Amino acid sequence: MGAAFAGFISYVRNPDLLSTAFAVGLTFLGALLALHVLHFAFRLAVLLGKIAIPVVAILLIGCALHWPVAETAVDWLRAAGHQGVDLAARGWTALQAR
Repeated sequence: MGAAFAGFISYVRNPDLLSTAFAVGLTFLGALLALHVLHFAFRLAVLLGKIAIPVVAILLIGCALHWPVAETAVDWLRAAGHQGVDLAARGWTALQAR
């Protein structure tokens, strides 16, 4: 439908059949590519959710039961998170200083 609308707008601006067909084709291919990218991103998010939810549950249960492996893993994740926040804060400050 978007490709047809783009073709109509293109034909109104310039009644050349070749440029109208080109606009319709590019719009259709762009929409098709965007839908494939969105589909891939959604499937990746679902896959990561299927992995992350049980991992978080195991870590929470492990920390509640004082499992050393779970507590060490949480400490590593916390350290990585703090380093990422510090890097982002430094980058934001440098960006604002420009």
